[in-house]
Amino acid sequence: MERIVIINESTFTKWMERVKELLRVLHCQEQQVKNKGVGTWLDTS
Repeated sequence: MERIVIINESTFTKWMERVKELLRVLHCQEQQVKNKGVGTWLDTS
């Protein structure tokens, strides 16, 4: 069963700001991984 939750505008705005901040952090981490490249792989030799 689905519920409808009503929140006020200021709560929604704060929540959206937090979501945007999390997206920014994830994007920065993604860029760091992409910039590192493959690097050196370990093997059995």
